Amino acid sequence: MEYLSSSINKKFKQIMKPFSMVESPKSDYLSIDEIKILFSSIKGRSFEIKREKLMLEVLLFSGLRKSELRALTFDDVDSSNNCITINKQLQSISINGKLNEVLVCYTKTNKDRIINVPKWLIEEIASFKEKYLLKVEKKKEKYNERIFPYKSVRINRILNKHLNNAHLRHVKIHDLRHSYCTMLYDNGANSKFVQKQLGHQSEKTSRDIYEHLTNKMVESGIEIINKLI
Repeated sequence: MEYLSSSINKKFKQIMKPFSMVESPKSDYLSIDEIKILFSSIKGRSFEIKREKLMLEVLLFSGLRKSELRALTFDDVDSSNNCITINKQLQSISINGKLNEVLVCYTKTNKDRIINVPKWLIEEIASFKEKYLLKVEKKKEKYNERIFPYKSVRINRILNKHLNNAHLRHVKIHDLRHSYCTMLYDNGANSKFVQKQLGHQSEKTSRDIYEHLTNKMVESGIEIINKLI
């Protein structure tokens, strides 16, 4: 080991770690009931509250990755066909110790995709765009083509804020993508369609996520049964 470079040495140590010490990635999701509670708790008429609500709707009902959401523009939304084009990401990358926002014109899998979204969501985006254009004109602001011009950490804080307000357990931004995957399967979508929507390399990836999450449902159900008196 002493003759290996530090980077390779580190990889060997990770490989040689006992299996019991390797933690599996933790995945979670929101149930339909929790999603209803979340949105019913979002109150207020301010422009920013409307944008935050729309952001959560897009995450939960399109399955976008956070980097894809941050790069999403109004031009990516096709109102006539109820679909959204995903062809870029906005990432926070550390360069010389400084965090920089970098727009990359490719997706995680290097494949552009067009996803179908509910008609009501397209209408929500169109309605928000109208309000945004009026705001830009009234306050003479600079137009930003990005729908959600948030930094990565801000998106996390928005989700946590609304989960707290709804008195719901905390989940991660990526778990909203898992929630979408679960909703699709639970409503009869086939694996090929789920793969297309989520931009997975294979159908197996989509199925594995769903099966992992539904196994957690079984385990939590057993815990409840054991507590029954």
